[in-house]
Amino acid sequence: MINSWVLPFVLDSKRGGLETLRFALGWLDGEQITRHEKKWVINSFLPPFPGKAFDRMFENLLSPRHLSPVSAYLAVTSECQLNCIHCSLKNRRSANPRTEQWIDTLEGLEQLGVSLIGFTGGEPLLEKDLPVLVREASKRGMESMVFTSGMNLSPELAMELKQAGLWAIAVSLDHPEPEKHDEIRGVNGAFQKALDAIRISKNAGLYTMVTMETNDRSHGESQTQLLHKKKSRADQIMCRRLLSAES
Repeated sequence: MINSWVLPFVLDSKRGGLETLRFALGWLDGEQITRHEKKWVINSFLPPFPGKAFDRMFENLLSPRHLSPVSAYLAVTSECQLNCIHCSLKNRRSANPRTEQWIDTLEGLEQLGVSLIGFTGGEPLLEKDLPVLVREASKRGMESMVFTSGMNLSPELAMELKQAGLWAIAVSLDHPEPEKHDEIRGVNGAFQKALDAIRISKNAGLYTMVTMETNDRSHGESQTQLLHKKKSRADQIMCRRLLSAES
């Protein structure tokens, strides 16, 4: 069933009513839309509604433009305290651009029509100017989210990021058993830090996700059920296929 908030876009679209209606129905099929702080969340890959970022995304999707990306992900630092077996930065040369360069990048992404910015790393919470970058993204009408191990999230930082305009935090939690998670992440205590980060993020009013790396789909589904039942009170849990650092 198509939601009432989609209809204005459907009726005003240049594509024509029936074609756009079919497009919207197919696009939303299977999604479990949730409510968070007076906004609707379709999933974490799209900005919440209502808001400038969602309006921009939907208008771009229905426009004749050939290039209208929904999201962009910025690795704002290569620094990290963990030693994850699946780290994509291992054995790679990396640089840490200045804050001014990232602001220029955000300006360019705004001009492309990007609606959602994901800040990654390394560990993005080690970037001292992360609140500045979140604020710059928000100022440009883009929603933002942070992908973190949770090692560095304090209540004070979570609130600072929230006040800067951050929408969501995704915390890596790869196994419901502490020892196995710590083994994957290469540091003892990483599991508890991740659980603490989930709690801190929720308390700050941020949309809170758990991201899980897994080797196969069935294993990921069973792990997700365990996390829901035993440990995590996140708004959303996402499973991603685990690849080696050499891939």
